Amino acid sequence: MLALAWWSLLQRNLFSDVSFLEQPSAAIMAEGRSMARKGKRSGEPLMSGSVALHHRWEGLNRQATDLAITLSPMTVARWLGYWSECLGWTKEEVDSRWSSFARITGGKYFTVVRLTAYPSEDYFELSATRETRLSDLDDVTIGTPGTPSQVVWLTRPLWGGEPGFEGDDIWISDPRFLALNPGTGTKSPTEYDFRVGRYGTRYALIITDAPKYSLMIRKKGGITRAEISFLPKPARRRR
Repeated sequence: MLALAWWSLLQRNLFSDVSFLEQPSAAIMAEGRSMARKGKRSGEPLMSGSVALHHRWEGLNRQATDLAITLSPMTVARWLGYWSECLGWTKEEVDSRWSSFARITGGKYFTVVRLTAYPSEDYFELSATRETRLSDLDDVTIGTPGTPSQVVWLTRPLWGGEPGFEGDDIWISDPRFLALNPGTGTKSPTEYDFRVGRYGTRYALIITDAPKYSLMIRKKGGITRAEISFLPKPARRRR
């Protein structure tokens, strides 16, 4: 009995960052609730588990546009905590959503990739030189060199960036993410700080067996490479 309790505690400490245990971390959910109470945008819980793939200057602000969002247990717990605070979900509701998403993943690692297309700009005149073309997002290749993976396109190229455009975070309406969809009655349950102007957007899902892998994306404008990891970052040593 004591050995079983010890193993349960060890499992929670070692694997809770990369594996979906029976319940989400109370501490991480509290972080999500705190974000909601502070009035943070609803995209913040996801941004905490994301890797910026491309940046764009909006005036003096450097904004992340293309993203890889790792749907790790920590990200999902933070997301459920945020919406439980906003919508008053009970513990039973949260646990049900957590268990449902864990069953969908089946022990694999889910990463949502958000790609964008913006108009070309003249940096000297600060004006667009070419309108955004959704076709820029048709010819895209996503790969994970050295790591077997499944890449599923969740959407076709869509317009995003302004209220009412269907491309804003429509990925969460996919049946795979039903347990994460807050069901707020809007097409855009998440909001990000970089929503400026009209742009093209497209979403893909990467499914792997590995908690860490290299990502390569080829689209108009060049090739982007990034390291994706579901593993916890090592603690910084105190000096």
